[in-house]
Formats: sequence, C-alpha cells, structure tokens
Amino acid sequence: MGSLANGRNAPGSLKLRAPRKIKPAHQQVLAELVSVFDGWALAIWFVQPNPWLNDRSPVDLLGLNLSGVLEAARADRFVAAG
Repeated sequence: MGSLANGRNAPGSLKLRAPRKIKPAHQQVLAELVSVFDGWALAIWFVQPNPWLNDRSPVDLLGLNLSGVLEAARADRFVAAG
C-alpha cells in the first residue's frame, strides 16, 4: 500500500516495485519460446502443468531441473511452430 503524508497507509493505493532482473538460465528458456508465444502465452506456459515434465509446471522445476525445462521449451516450440 502507498503511504499518506501522515504515515498511514491509504486503502487501495498501489506500491510500485522496480522490475526484477531475469536470471540468465531463465533467459535461455524464454529464448526458446519467444518466437512462438506472446507475453500471456509465455506466462501461462510457465505455470501450467506440462506433459514433457511429467505434468509438473516449468516454474516449479526451474531451480531443480533446468535442462528438463529447456527440453520441454524446445519441444513445445517445435510443436507450436508446426
């Protein structure tokens, strides 16, 4: 929440944060997909269960199995590109 001049929080205020940097390893995954998916489709790809990952979501496996997530991204890029 945003702050008022007297130090209290204003209801419904929005506190903006600086954008976070994308980790280089995650950029590799994005690089596989940006040619076939737009912003929303990319976001959905990262959070929905993926059959190439035994129905786990890519975001859950980024820190655990980056090579598997990259393989899933390549496979989905190939399928999406037709």
